[in-house]
Amino acid sequence: MIPEFDKEEPYYLEHIARYAFAAQFVKNKTVLDIACGSGYGSKYLADHGAARVIGVDSSDEAIRYSNKTYSTARTRYLVGDAHAIPLDDHSVDIVVSFETIEHFGGQDVFLKEVRRVLKDAGMLIISTPNVPVYPSGNQFHKKEFTLQGFKAFLAQYFPHLCFFYQNNIISDGISSEDQLQEKTDACIKNIDVYRSVSQNPEQHRYILGVCSKQPIGQTVRSSIVIGDGTKLNRLDAQVFELQQERARAQQKMGKLEAEIQTIYNSRSWKIATFLHKVKTKIPFQKKK
Repeated sequence: MIPEFDKEEPYYLEHIARYAFAAQFVKNKTVLDIACGSGYGSKYLADHGAARVIGVDSSDEAIRYSNKTYSTARTRYLVGDAHAIPLDDHSVDIVVSFETIEHFGGQDVFLKEVRRVLKDAGMLIISTPNVPVYPSGNQFHKKEFTLQGFKAFLAQYFPHLCFFYQNNIISDGISSEDQLQEKTDACIKNIDVYRSVSQNPEQHRYILGVCSKQPIGQTVRSSIVIGDGTKLNRLDAQVFELQQERARAQQKMGKLEAEIQTIYNSRSWKIATFLHKVKTKIPFQKKK
């Protein structure tokens, strides 16, 4: 996901929501963003209080883009493999890994590497699609998880776990002018949110695990990211215009059908039809 190109796509909010969720853990921490992609998430965490964020990705192109577009005084981007993370032992406080683990084999090697680079009181925040809900057939996924399978797998490496669930929610917001002009996320505190999503964890599209070697010593908050509806408004306008075009086409078609029916009912058409039938039944002799 590249915000400069994808900001109005539905999956933009999916990606941003995960980093918004992780931001509650990162204040004054050293963070590893493994499979950082274009780097927007690493910068997001740096902007939300992380002391240092290291983005690692196996793609040279992605790291070049990250350095060019999302470099700050508190971010660093490196080319590296999730199976051999290019960091020292016990060097980071937080590892974030979003939509990564399903993309490769050797998933156990990856989690061992995460444990290696994490400090003893460190934390892994990891997400993956939920197999029964997420659309099947992604050619880039090597091994996917069910909810229970993901819980059991993470429990082999981290004794302290809590889980959260992510779904696409189409929101319909009512905001004051002051809230619309607010430059930070603080305005969300003054908004009532009414839930209309499934209460069954197994029916949600993504699973997020918060994992630690030691007891998690803070209250973990849920989060919602609300889009501004810009693209939806444009789509509504396009749908309305298409509906208008359809109505005009149907009106024109009705007029044409009426004209055709008038022709069919005319005396000249009936005579022409009669002569055509006579001609087909009585063949004319050809001149020799």
